[in-house]
Amino acid sequence: MTDEMTVMDLYEKYCDRIKSTGSSQYTSLCPFPDHPDRNPSFSFNTLSTKYYCFGCSVSGNAITFAQFFGEDPTPFYSDDYKSNRTLINNGKTTVKNKTVTPKLDLTDKAEEYHENLGVNYDDEYHAQRVGHHKGVLVFPYFDKDGNVDGFKFHKPKERTEGNMKKRWYLEWMIEYYPRNEFLIIAEGEKDALTLLHKGYYAVSSSGGARTVPDILKVFKEFKGIIICYDNDKAGRDGAPPMAQAIYDALGIICQIAKWRDGLPDKYDISDDKDGKEFVFAMDQRYEFRPNPTNKTRKGYNLISITEALKLDIPKPGMIVEDILNECGNTLLAATDNVGKSMMANQIACCIATGTDFLGYRVPKPRKVALVQHEMENGEQLDRLHKQTVRFLEMHPDLMTKNLSMHIIEDDENLLVTDQFEVIENTLINDPDIDVMVFDNIGQSTTVEMSKPDAIRNELKRLKAICRKYNVAFLLVAHHVKVDYDKHMDMKKEHIQGGKPVTDWADNVVQLQTSSINPSLVLFKITKIRSVHDKDGITTKLINQAVRFNQDNDLLFTNRMAISNWEAHFKATDKYDREMEYLRELGRRDVFTTLEALNESALITPPISEATIKGRWLPKFCKYGWLEKVRHGHYKVSDEMKVMLNDPSLTGTQL
Repeated sequence: MTDEMTVMDLYEKYCDRIKSTGSSQYTSLCPFPDHPDRNPSFSFNTLSTKYYCFGCSVSGNAITFAQFFGEDPTPFYSDDYKSNRTLINNGKTTVKNKTVTPKLDLTDKAEEYHENLGVNYDDEYHAQRVGHHKGVLVFPYFDKDGNVDGFKFHKPKERTEGNMKKRWYLEWMIEYYPRNEFLIIAEGEKDALTLLHKGYYAVSSSGGARTVPDILKVFKEFKGIIICYDNDKAGRDGAPPMAQAIYDALGIICQIAKWRDGLPDKYDISDDKDGKEFVFAMDQRYEFRPNPTNKTRKGYNLISITEALKLDIPKPGMIVEDILNECGNTLLAATDNVGKSMMANQIACCIATGTDFLGYRVPKPRKVALVQHEMENGEQLDRLHKQTVRFLEMHPDLMTKNLSMHIIEDDENLLVTDQFEVIENTLINDPDIDVMVFDNIGQSTTVEMSKPDAIRNELKRLKAICRKYNVAFLLVAHHVKVDYDKHMDMKKEHIQGGKPVTDWADNVVQLQTSSINPSLVLFKITKIRSVHDKDGITTKLINQAVRFNQDNDLLFTNRMAISNWEAHFKATDKYDREMEYLRELGRRDVFTTLEALNESALITPPISEATIKGRWLPKFCKYGWLEKVRHGHYKVSDEMKVMLNDPSLTGTQL
């Protein structure tokens, strides 16, 4: 198979304004000199190497593209072409000493019919080699190799020839269709070509409204499916079965276009010369309601409550107390450069070895897979070299047995790969994985995180994977841009993707660097679905902080409660003088008011006695930065000494 990067290098050399549309598919301005393209109408696929222009109908593959532009086509020859010699012997083909009967090929016949078509047809008719024979239009059907293997002879004497059992017309064009657009299912071949000419993306059934071909898996990659059949009884009766079949096969709810009342019977897309009626039909489309009694899709499994209570179905077990449960999904979210990826690594090491995480219980070791797409392999390995030292010293066997990591391969392309499919394949190959740490959720799908409905569908897929393979996910997520100086808190709505993402998650952990001390990371659990403490006590919504040893082992330690939460979100420079003052006072176990006044005189510029006695000392006590030992005597709180990065104090553990 030709390397996709090599194919991309070829197209990039001649194509402008390239944009990914998913599944190895791209669009660009047409590079061919006879087509002055202003809006990207050229489509190419780096996996199949094929291209097609919806403007000028030119088509081919990387070989023909290279030949046209004077490039060497050799890198794009298939492996079979390079290594095999094909011999013709008595009408049969011999490949690698194996004799096979050649496939039906009606290509030459199609060209004969096409020569009779004439010039009074749209470019799409010529591009699809539509022909004319004995007074009727002939629509060729192509196989996966681009050869014609079937014909549909149009009305009035409709018939077929060759391989024509329940097929999709224009199936061979689907790989060129952008996935961020609707796919329209028309009733006939003429309708499909008319839509193609008008800039839509369409297919039709070889049997019209009467038949439903096998539903293609690729349908679910599109923005949605719209069915637009003819304005007659056959069309109105045929659209719902097609919609039901798609729902049964893929779980997709289709929409059905509705023609304007009063149009002639049998009015169809190809009759609509200016396209206005079709636009109206699209505007009036309605959502199909699938039949819940369909045999291929079961309803809810309902049993009586008394029988249900007899079932021995345990509550999902705890993996990390308050943070992650069996078959659960946890979001670990923060802005950039807070350390969320390194905390995810640390949690993975704790789960793999059965080591408590910052005082949260981890009952037993489990198998963990680290998957990340945020950084290069070397960056992740450099971090893990530092983070795993203690774990490897204490639990070398468990680390070797239970912790694995994903190595990004050179040809790995996040833009065109369905990461959920890769995740599922990984779990099929390694069914013992209990937890997958994925960094980050935004890289798991080509769906835009700003589209709630699309996000919900993707997250349903991930939840299905959890249940099917009995695996839990810790997903690293991003915060949107937040003015913390104004909000002074971390909330679920700050997470990219918004409510659809946080509603779906079982647990949510949010982080933010303290403005008072950069080595202190604010830590807040904003959602917990399952409580495992026998007394029902959790740390949900408790304002906490942890120390981030970013200059040493990149591990988080010393989880503690924070009393003056809001102050940690203020701009650092607002507290510089106060922090300097408290740092000096903290060198004493206990100090008096007089000593506090004397210390204030040493600050540049000095602080007045009225400010110290009237504002700073009362405010610091209220914030929890100072503790009043007795009248006129104070001490800097343990929590504040940790914030000030005092190495003599390890902090108050929860």
